[in-house]
Amino acid sequence: MYRVKLVNVYLDLKDIRSAELYRSTYSEDDLSEPDYILTNARLYYQKKNFEGSLEELEKYRDEGGEEYQYQLLSGKIFAQQKRFKRAIEYFEESRKQGASDREAGNNIAVVKMMQSDFLGATDILYDLYLLNPSDQKVSSNLILSSVKSQRPDIALEVLKYKYSEEQAHQQLSALMKSVAKSKGNKVVTQSAIELERQIARGNANSGNYVAPTSKVSNLPESTEFQQSRYSADGSVLDPSKLKPNAKPIYRVQVLATYTAIPSDFLNYLKTNYGSVYSYTHGLWKRYCIGDFHDLDEAKEFLNSIDIKGAFVVDYTKKRYVRL
Repeated sequence: MYRVKLVNVYLDLKDIRSAELYRSTYSEDDLSEPDYILTNARLYYQKKNFEGSLEELEKYRDEGGEEYQYQLLSGKIFAQQKRFKRAIEYFEESRKQGASDREAGNNIAVVKMMQSDFLGATDILYDLYLLNPSDQKVSSNLILSSVKSQRPDIALEVLKYKYSEEQAHQQLSALMKSVAKSKGNKVVTQSAIELERQIARGNANSGNYVAPTSKVSNLPESTEFQQSRYSADGSVLDPSKLKPNAKPIYRVQVLATYTAIPSDFLNYLKTNYGSVYSYTHGLWKRYCIGDFHDLDEAKEFLNSIDIKGAFVVDYTKKRYVRL
């Protein structure tokens, strides 16, 4: 079995040449074993010989191989062939046959990104990320999907799990530049440029409309951004605010959640109240609106809005992301 393990290691590393080298040491008897047949299917897949891979998968299935493995690799092949609906069906079936939520969900998210449904991908990946923040593949896909779906707050949160606050901002800014220079969809490139401005320069009130998801309903939606008299410009992290006699800043917290704020609720807040500010406390993500130096003004603003459970927060020394 050491040979099949070696081939799988090299396939995981996308080292096709080394995988083929150790594959050539298989005996005739080996090629009747499901684990060996599956490596053949994986090798054909990585070489983009999809028909050959499907043939090997049928052999794998006939020899008693794991059904969920059959479904997973078949789904990947259909995704590469741009048969997206069928690919998702196979990934869903793999979950029923024993594949983990991570395996099935991550692959479904990749298909959604291939379809430019970055919000849908982010929705799936964020849930997977919360279950295991150290999963590198999920984290990498989540950073990419959140950047392309105009959710820099999510990308920054993931980066901060591995890097310091300053390094996370630098990594995100570099990623924005990379996406902006890519030859992908023009709309995606424009969004990346705007995101870079929001993160690197703290430029709020961008006016971009955030497309709604299916998770929130019955909220007013508008493609026009209205400047709010309640928001004021400020840096993402102002060191002067950390001094003992710093001028106080008060905002109104409108949501606390373990998951990301739904996109259409974010759009509703930005449309009606201007900038939205996010900071993380433990596992909680807290979202606030407004910007006041006077506590009474903040309380007056709180009384004027119609958001259940909202309350005033002292934001003077908090590190935050402006959305």
